[in-house]
Amino acid sequence: MVGTLIKHEWKRTRNMLAVVFGGVTGVVGLAGLATWFSVPVLNQVSLLVMVVAIVGLVLGTQALMVTDYWRSSYAKTGYFTQTLPIKGSTIYAVKMAWGSLVAIVAFLWAGALGAAAVVMTAPTRGLDAADAWGTVTDMWSALTGALGTGLAVAAVALVVLQPALYLVQFFFAVSFGLEGRFGRMGAGGPVITYAALYMVAQVVYLIGMFAVPLVVQVENGQVRVIRESLLRLMAEGQDPNGLPLGLIPPLLIIPVALVWRTAISWSSKISLR
Repeated sequence: MVGTLIKHEWKRTRNMLAVVFGGVTGVVGLAGLATWFSVPVLNQVSLLVMVVAIVGLVLGTQALMVTDYWRSSYAKTGYFTQTLPIKGSTIYAVKMAWGSLVAIVAFLWAGALGAAAVVMTAPTRGLDAADAWGTVTDMWSALTGALGTGLAVAAVALVVLQPALYLVQFFFAVSFGLEGRFGRMGAGGPVITYAALYMVAQVVYLIGMFAVPLVVQVENGQVRVIRESLLRLMAEGQDPNGLPLGLIPPLLIIPVALVWRTAISWSSKISLR
């Protein structure tokens, strides 16, 4: 049944995703060629066009997946979805898995287009393609040199997962914001829910950092944990120069809590518009 649900997610979203992925890839390719061959006029704006297109791929894909989540779950199509003889939490899990996969692929594809853009705009910086590609590999070498290969891979993996974590928040805002108590507010319910979630999350992050006065620092690939009061640093206007350890528990707990609460919404608090 899960496989069938994923198949329907793919069928319902493949056309719009093809338009977005294909359109952005085409725009970046044409702008890159204009730069590579120094086409008059276009050469002047191609870099801006590529940046806007690549950033738009990441943000636009997220917006599309959230809109599709709302339409297929709570709007007109939602009436069909909610009549399926399947547990609501299962449908939510499939939508979350599919949305996360799409968001992560979009992020990775945007990274690949960014690397291609660095190479295609090489002539504007007086470089050839090999030298331009070298700047990309140098960035990875600098990262592994500072963190070590293991931590560098972990850091990149954490960054790649961020689009999926944002979707967890957006899907929660839609589901919780359209429950009975907020349903009459229309789109205002999810908007207010997301704003409240953002503010609560910031407070929780601060509490975590103040409650655990430890900072993780990395020097020459070596990790060390030092005792440091964030309050003292803030009072003196200093930077912690590392990752406050108290930030990690909220980063792990909040997404889990949001997934759990959204599953409850799907199981017993659905309110169609």
